[in-house]
Amino acid sequence: MKRILLPIDDEDHMPPKEKKQLTEEEKKLLSMWIESGVDFKKKISESLNEKQIKELSHKAESFELPDVTVSAPDEKLLEKLTEAGVAIIPVAKESNFLQANFISIPNETQKLLETMKPIEKNIVILKLNKTNVTTLGDYENLISLRSRRYTGR
Repeated sequence: MKRILLPIDDEDHMPPKEKKQLTEEEKKLLSMWIESGVDFKKKISESLNEKQIKELSHKAESFELPDVTVSAPDEKLLEKLTEAGVAIIPVAKESNFLQANFISIPNETQKLLETMKPIEKNIVILKLNKTNVTTLGDYENLISLRSRRYTGR
């Protein structure tokens, strides 16, 4: 972590300056994971507490929520997805709209997206960076999609 936080021109900075640099969100996630005790056997959703996950997802992203009403998502389905490693949180207080983040489970994402079908209308932010997704469902209320192809590294 110390090397990640060094100035980019420092020869010990990681990753090397010619490589893609970590985002602020990735640095924060890494820092929180280290603070949680760095358990390599746990998924990130098991390592971080609810407050930390909310802190990560409530970055200063400015967007307008869709002007539609959606029913409350199935709590048992949310629990199942969370247990599988999907970080799912409400995007606003008193809202049924959700953000789903698959950062800690790149190889299981496609299967879990199928499981998520009943709550697709609730998802407004979907983070699929570096996952193995080949197809998406009908996310009619989606306003933010982050996706870069998983390279297997």
